[in-house]
Amino acid sequence: INILMKLGSVAVFSITNEDDEIERNSKRFPGLVLWSNHSVTNIPPQRSFWQKIKWWLQPRKHYLTDSPYRDFISQELDRVLAEFQPDMVVFEELRLYHYLPVVKGRGCRVVLDDHNIEAPLFLENEPSVAGLKSKVRLSILFQKIKSIERDFIRQVDQVWLCSDADASLVRKMYGQFPHIRVVPNSIDVAHYDCVRLSKCDPPSELQQVPLTLFFAAMFAYPPNQLAAQLLIEQILPRLQEIYPNCRLILAVKFPTPDMLEAARQSPQVIVTGLVDDIRPYMSISNVVIIPLLQGGGTRLKILEAFAAALPVVSTAKGAEGL
Repeated sequence: INILMKLGSVAVFSITNEDDEIERNSKRFPGLVLWSNHSVTNIPPQRSFWQKIKWWLQPRKHYLTDSPYRDFISQELDRVLAEFQPDMVVFEELRLYHYLPVVKGRGCRVVLDDHNIEAPLFLENEPSVAGLKSKVRLSILFQKIKSIERDFIRQVDQVWLCSDADASLVRKMYGQFPHIRVVPNSIDVAHYDCVRLSKCDPPSELQQVPLTLFFAAMFAYPPNQLAAQLLIEQILPRLQEIYPNCRLILAVKFPTPDMLEAARQSPQVIVTGLVDDIRPYMSISNVVIIPLLQGGGTRLKILEAFAAALPVVSTAKGAEGL
């Protein structure tokens, strides 16, 4: 957003399933012409038996793309497009696929900023299933998301991918599309200067200890849940055999019950909840740890650690694509 504002006027149309995020987002990013934020927390109407059958038979219907879609938001998007008249619209992620016809109907050039290649990631995040019915269900859902991803890529003017690895995966799965571009993920390095230069005030509720591990993530995402479980149950206990005062800070959005229980049982596991600024917690950390075994795209948390001059210990999957 900051880069695009150097090139011209920018508006943001965002969709969230958190009511409090609407108010929080409205206070951010000065300089935007418009920030139109909408909630999908209301429960969509129940489908009848025959509607469910029809849903399963439609190749481009998937809960990943259905869940953010509402007719009233589509109508509001069309109104905003008519008012703002953009030259280009950037779709952030595959989830917003069902809004593509509205944007194309306004004649805009369209970019898909594909943070992850969703079809293989869907299979990776699904637990192993047993039984013919479950396997058929999983296969159908996988084919649906492949069909959606292929069609989205085909319809847009450019696709932005964040690594050469993702670009190779897209070409392997969907073919040689000439409008694919690798645009690496990036951060504002200067934002982390205060940590790197030891000029960041630490969080008031925590004291400095000799060894602190730090992991920041959104824990509604299954790969991050698995990584936190690995940290709490295996990595931290083994480290504490060598360094008894070793501490783990989980700066988390949507902490799981297991994380909260671990924090209740041990003062050396700190679960912060959602914080507005992770830099104070980075300032009292010695190492950023990325124990990911699943996931796509590239990890911004590694770039943040490098900008803050913090060492990183990661799995190969965690550092994939960088």
